[in-house]
Amino acid sequence: MGDENYPPLRIPALPGMQVEKDSSDSDPEAVAARKQRKAKALARERAEEEREAEKQREKQKREEELADKDQLLHLLCSEDKISKLIEFMSSIDSPRPEGFAERCQAASSLREKAKASFEQANIEEAIRLWLAVVYCLDFTPRQLKEQTKKERVQVFEALAPILSNLSMASRKQNDVRMAINAALIGLEVVRKTDYQASKSLRIKLRLYLALAYGKDRDFERAREEALHVLDLDPGHEEATCIARNSQIAMKREKEPEECRWKGSLSTPLPQKVQKKQKPPSLGQNRGMLLSFLLPVLASLALYFGTQFMRSVSAAPS
Repeated sequence: MGDENYPPLRIPALPGMQVEKDSSDSDPEAVAARKQRKAKALARERAEEEREAEKQREKQKREEELADKDQLLHLLCSEDKISKLIEFMSSIDSPRPEGFAERCQAASSLREKAKASFEQANIEEAIRLWLAVVYCLDFTPRQLKEQTKKERVQVFEALAPILSNLSMASRKQNDVRMAINAALIGLEVVRKTDYQASKSLRIKLRLYLALAYGKDRDFERAREEALHVLDLDPGHEEATCIARNSQIAMKREKEPEECRWKGSLSTPLPQKVQKKQKPPSLGQNRGMLLSFLLPVLASLALYFGTQFMRSVSAAPS
């Protein structure tokens, strides 16, 4: 007898046997529910595809909008400064040419003028001339795409050291924002050049960035950049100094303002000077001599006293 508490046993069908369908296979409500689930899944899939397609359209639209716009100078200067820079270039009879080769030649000429101004300690003039060099070499994406790979690399190789100079000079002029931005852009540009040929410039840019962060009192980032330099060049003296000073500066930030870090992170801290011991005075010398002689004299007195008593006791009566 079967047990009414258990459902009947279902045996898998053998080949050639008909299988009785589950009631849910043909139940109108179950069929409708399955169709609804499939429809929702299909709708989600199509919605995701549409979102991806929209992202691609937006990306292409942005790229098209930027294709004919300068890429770099607006990251360094405000629109007002750019307008003044263009006026300055016209005033020294060095407006930006149109052709690719002519712009490269103009940049080379302006770079020489900037170098002369910096050597004469006219840092403000040098910065304007270096910005003019960037303006000449700030080709749009479409313009760069029209050049050969060799020509594009030449542009990047010319730009990177100018951005390094701008970072260094701007920091000296206390323009920390430009110093940081110039170094960051310089690192992006130099990555498009040969690594071995540009390694020293990469290190210089990271050191300038570390010092600019330090001037901005962002000592944690300054330390990170210094440590990055040490990864590239273990034992680098200036990077070691910056990393150590940044660590000290981070701790001092929690102290009162007068105790916090001041000055450049590349300045080595003075070594602690050990106090020299003064030579002992005459009175101290006498005291030291007496402290040495007294025990000796006492021992001699005791010795001779003992010998005398023995001689007396040994004499005939």
